[in-house]
Amino acid sequence: ITNELSRGRVHLMRSNHDCILTSVNTIIIDNPRFTCRILGLEDNSPSRIILDKKLKILITSNIVRSANKYRTIIFFNKINQKKIKTLKSLKIKLVKAPLREDGNFDLRNILMKIKSLGFSRIFLESGIIRQ
Repeated sequence: ITNELSRGRVHLMRSNHDCILTSVNTIIIDNPRFTCRILGLEDNSPSRIILDKKLKILITSNIVRSANKYRTIIFFNKINQKKIKTLKSLKIKLVKAPLREDGNFDLRNILMKIKSLGFSRIFLESGIIRQ
C-alpha cells in the first residue's frame, strides 16, 4: 500500500542507510531505482546490493543503467562470462558467493562480506512475495 506520504518516508529512510539489499526478483518485477529522491538529499542515495545467483538481472534495468552514478554490487554464483564482462564494463562490482547445500546463498557469509566492504547500516527493501 503505497502513497505519496509512504514514498517520502521510504526515501528519507534510504538516505539514512549505507546500502539497500534486495533480490534480483525485485529488480526484474518492480524495476526500482533505489535512490533518495527528496530535494536536497539526492546525494545521500545508498549503494545498491543485489542477490542474483544466476545473474538474471536485465541490462536495461534502472539499477544497471544508473550503476555509473550509484555504487552497485551484485552477489552471484553461476558463471556467465559474457554477462560478467558487460556488468563490469557498466561499473558494477561482482562478488562470487558460495551456496548452501539447499541451493540458496549463505546470508551470514554475504552479510559478513557486506560488512567487510565497509557497510554497517543495511536497508532491506523488497517487493511483494509472489508464489
